[in-house]
Amino acid sequence: MFNMTKIRASNGAGKSFYANHLAANDYYSESEKIEGYWKGTLVHDFNLLNKNVELEAFSLFQRGINPVTGGNLTQRKVTGGPRFFDFQVAAPKSVSIMSLFDKRLLEAHREAVDTAMGELENIAAVRLRTGDNAFTNNFEMTGQIIYAQFHHDASRALDPQLHTHNVVVNVTIDSDGKYKALESVEMCRAIRYAGKVYHNKLSELCMQLGYELENHYDDKGRIVWKDIKEIPEEIMELYSKRRRQIEELEAEFIAEHGRKPTLSENNQLSMSSRASKMKHATSDEVRKYQLSQLSPEQNRVLFRKADQVKWTQPQKKWISPDEVQKALREALSSVFERESVVKLDKVLAEAMNQHLGEFSLERLKGEVRNLPELKELGGLKGNPWVSPQEVIDREIYAIESVENQREVFDGIAPEFEAFPGEESRRKQAELIHGMLSSKDRFNLFRGVAGAGKTSTLQEFCHGLRSGGIENIYLIAPTNSATDVLKEEGFEQSQTVTSFLLNKEKPPAGSYVIIDESGLNSLREGVEIIKTARENNYRVLFMGDARQHTAVESGDFFRLLEEHSEIGKFSLTDIYRQQNEEYRRGIMECALGQFEQAFERFEKNHFIHEGKAKYLEEAAQSYMDYTDNGRDISQAILVAPTHEEGDRLTDAVRRKLKAHGAVSENGRPVSVFRSWNWEKSRLKQAENYPPGTVVSFIRNRKGIGKAGETACVDRVENGMLYLDSGKVLSARSAADFIEVGELREIELCRGDLIQFNVNLRERKIYNGTIGRLTDDPAKVMLLYSDGKERGLVDFPEGYASFKYGWMTTSYKSQGRTAENVVVAAQSLDRKAFYVSLSRGRKHMALHCPEKDFLKEQLSFRHGERRSVHDLIRDREIPPGSILPLSDEARAAQHRMLPNTLYKSVKGRALKLAAELKKLARTIWSFGAEVASRRGRNAKYGLEILTEERLLEIERNAAIDTQKILERKRQEQELQKSGVKHQAQDPFDELLDFITEKDQPLQNNGREEIHDIAERNHAIAALDALFTKGKEKKQEPSKPLGESSSAMPDSMPPETKVPLSDDARLLAESQAWVRAATGDIPEMEVPLSNDARLLAETREWLDGQLGIDAIEQATEIVEKNPKSEHGTQEWLSENNADDHGVQPALESVDALKERLASQEKLEDTVKETTNDKSSSLAFRRRPILTLFDQEPVATDVLQKKLEDMAREAIRTEAQEAEKTKESKNEPNQAPSLRSKNMTEYDEEKSRRVIRKKRNDGPSPDLPDKDQSRGMDR
Repeated sequence: MFNMTKIRASNGAGKSFYANHLAANDYYSESEKIEGYWKGTLVHDFNLLNKNVELEAFSLFQRGINPVTGGNLTQRKVTGGPRFFDFQVAAPKSVSIMSLFDKRLLEAHREAVDTAMGELENIAAVRLRTGDNAFTNNFEMTGQIIYAQFHHDASRALDPQLHTHNVVVNVTIDSDGKYKALESVEMCRAIRYAGKVYHNKLSELCMQLGYELENHYDDKGRIVWKDIKEIPEEIMELYSKRRRQIEELEAEFIAEHGRKPTLSENNQLSMSSRASKMKHATSDEVRKYQLSQLSPEQNRVLFRKADQVKWTQPQKKWISPDEVQKALREALSSVFERESVVKLDKVLAEAMNQHLGEFSLERLKGEVRNLPELKELGGLKGNPWVSPQEVIDREIYAIESVENQREVFDGIAPEFEAFPGEESRRKQAELIHGMLSSKDRFNLFRGVAGAGKTSTLQEFCHGLRSGGIENIYLIAPTNSATDVLKEEGFEQSQTVTSFLLNKEKPPAGSYVIIDESGLNSLREGVEIIKTARENNYRVLFMGDARQHTAVESGDFFRLLEEHSEIGKFSLTDIYRQQNEEYRRGIMECALGQFEQAFERFEKNHFIHEGKAKYLEEAAQSYMDYTDNGRDISQAILVAPTHEEGDRLTDAVRRKLKAHGAVSENGRPVSVFRSWNWEKSRLKQAENYPPGTVVSFIRNRKGIGKAGETACVDRVENGMLYLDSGKVLSARSAADFIEVGELREIELCRGDLIQFNVNLRERKIYNGTIGRLTDDPAKVMLLYSDGKERGLVDFPEGYASFKYGWMTTSYKSQGRTAENVVVAAQSLDRKAFYVSLSRGRKHMALHCPEKDFLKEQLSFRHGERRSVHDLIRDREIPPGSILPLSDEARAAQHRMLPNTLYKSVKGRALKLAAELKKLARTIWSFGAEVASRRGRNAKYGLEILTEERLLEIERNAAIDTQKILERKRQEQELQKSGVKHQAQDPFDELLDFITEKDQPLQNNGREEIHDIAERNHAIAALDALFTKGKEKKQEPSKPLGESSSAMPDSMPPETKVPLSDDARLLAESQAWVRAATGDIPEMEVPLSNDARLLAETREWLDGQLGIDAIEQATEIVEKNPKSEHGTQEWLSENNADDHGVQPALESVDALKERLASQEKLEDTVKETTNDKSSSLAFRRRPILTLFDQEPVATDVLQKKLEDMAREAIRTEAQEAEKTKESKNEPNQAPSLRSKNMTEYDEEKSRRVIRKKRNDGPSPDLPDKDQSRGMDR
């Protein structure tokens, strides 16, 4: 056992708690004191290292005082808040009993407690309340607590009971060094995890000591811990006196309050019932008393067992990583069958629970991050949110599909007029008009409970038929919802499962309506979307996200409503409730205002407090509404739990018998009650101890019929041997059996029963209601409103049914009656909303205590999260999942290359460190590094490998030799005294553009490039060439005037359309900055190849007069806002498979034009000696760039502008200098010649680098600087 109690001590109560419950053993000995010890990381902060717990320090903590400074313990002192969290850890009864004979078990218990508390400390957290986290549920992991530990060895009834109190002080320290209160939500949520850590470690240590263990199950057949084998049951009962005392106290509490006590109330009951007869006893006297209760034979049995294990040397079993991963995958199946996203500790807790003592926590933690199917999303360090990749893919697929299928049809019947002449239905008519005018494949219709969805749906179907839609199909997730549709006139309705499994699908062009779609799981919703796209259906999802959701994981309807751009239609006006205050209360529930709704219902006497008689009062209300059971159509009776339902049914049947609606005498029958195991649990044969009852939910030829039951006789090699003589495999049986228990009930004439398993040949379905007749072999089937459907034979051997007088809140969804009666001691928000909204005229809610019900309603129990919810609430970064193109999504499933980092965790940490480093240096050290790392991190393609590092080092060594050679040549030139002319701006510009024109490495993806920017550069040089000619004719101007404006022929300084690679550069930089926190809310740009291709064509056409990619124009004109990539679109339209032909045509056309320009320039050069002709000739290196893979740079445009102004200013001056130096005999070679020396190249590069940044080392080129940083 592992539980927690909040201690809100005040006015000295902390002293009493310390003295009476911690420092004293549980039999309250005044002659002995239990020594407590301070533990936890914070013992250093409060100078309590290796110190015993004393009342003085404990009392200071209790009053919120720092024992070191004497000031407030935390920054915010909250009056009445919890001072301590008392985590109580109790060993299994078998371990406590054997500890009387084997003291090693005492140490095993204490070691296991320390292990569990260490894990609890690791996930200690504080809430973040400042900045962007002010209104979020985000936490910061601190991993530091201080707690007082007290070990006790007996219960209050003096039974052997090893247990430990770990009293955690409500304080921790955040990253800023400030003392703050612990986040209690996280502490409570971690209880199960810490408990499983304890039991796992204790089981492991017991097996190491030589003990054999066996599973201990709860009343639902679930493993809770392991017991030591072969402890006689009579001894276990002998030492369970305290348990019986607690059960008696609970019964007294229920008799007084009408409900079960909460965990906190249970602890209060326990603490208030202390044994007093041993007040002056010592520990030795208590041990003698415990042993004296054993008979001589019982004493010998236990002594012999303890003696045997001391001589046992258990063999250590080597466990392979595959075995650990198999256990983790079983846990994943169990956890994610009903949830989409959880904290990592929940996966670990389930894995430990299924294999207690078999795998150490360290092994599980090490292997869980090596599971490729599990995606770590971020959140608290050490305990992140995790989700299967399959779930993430489904969420993205669902959202992308409904958004991509907008505006793909014509409106069906926009001219249809709904509810003509009925002004009261104007809003419904407007909604129908909107849905009939929609051009989307998928639409969503949210209607609150009682908003008139049924009448709206009927009129909408008339509009569909008027628009030519003849094939209309209505489906619903559950049989009960389908029955309601049939009663409302939609006879062809079927369940979602039947619709998806049926091989004969409706014809193309059909309209499919899913009622109660809020009960669809994510898997079902995705299957519906796929089916609709494959068969060209239009789909309407109808539901209400505030009502009940699917048992299976994923709230599909809410996902679309809150996170997609699907066409949404809603009805918010309620028509069902005829009482004004009743209707207003239900409306407040629909808006999430449950506190106001509760107060309204209480004020208008809809809520009745009955203490222990609340069920009797609820039964009487039902009798009043149904004319003593004669007209069951007048009321629905709802109870949230099976236990309350059983007691409520007994109360109703007693009254029905008294009024003659049910006969006095009946016959006893055995019925099956399911435990609702997950399918993953059903597949594991070790979960079936002998005697387990199974029920067949569908026919299994030769083994069992639907509704029949059998008991497991034994389990061997994964096979279940039944008492019927049949054998079945546990792994394959999960689809046609359930596990539960048999109960005996009385059936009388007039009783209502509810069938739980389908018998299609008799038209009996899950949820069908029947009334027993005078003939025990016959049953009259009823509709939900009580009308008779027909008489059928009662199935022989059928046991999967129950009384049908009441229903659960879940099964009541979709039903309506004149009145509704609800009996509940506690309700969550969904059950409160659904249950109370079933009535038209009246509602009666009976509870034992109003205040307790209201308090429970304030908690947000049972609200599941999706991955997109976490991103919206900023609990995980947006980069956790990114909407990717099909090509990138396919690439992310490739295996990571073999790297130096041996684990997923190691690779992730290394990658995170590199990203943070790159975020600080991305602008100063070059876009090529940022784009490569950022892009790889985004798409999950490649991580720097050892082989790549060696390649970089080799290239750096080669380049270093070249640099040394150039230095040597430079020194020789300096010694010779040759003076060089300064490089003019045009040569500098050419060097700058051609400088990085080197063969690409790493498969052409090490640098990112952009042809559009090269075109910009060519246009700039054309402008300089033209301006240079004009300049020759004009007088010189001051620098300010000459640089005041750019040439007219320069392209406008607007956003240059990006090629595919340049787009990736922009995305990568944004992604890196967002992922590393520089710009936390950066919106990452999305891909749209077709749009980019069109923009590039328009820009080329406008600037260079090229019109050679008409096919791309057609693509964009047909679908200008398509989210398709170009390749995907071309493939779908039977165009070029690779989608590159248009771009190639544009480049070919451009090269032809530029080639003709070259010929013209050569002619000019031959016919004139004007200096400006050489300017055009020097453009030739730029033209050849189209035959290579160019390299983009984010400073190219600015450099062009600066160089242009500098060139215009110096052109005239250079011309004059050239004329003066023509006849000088010792002139150095022109630095403006096309064939420059290596010395000139290196010198010009250094000049450019100096202008581009603050100057990297002059001895190392830019690429080598990048390599050095990379290395």
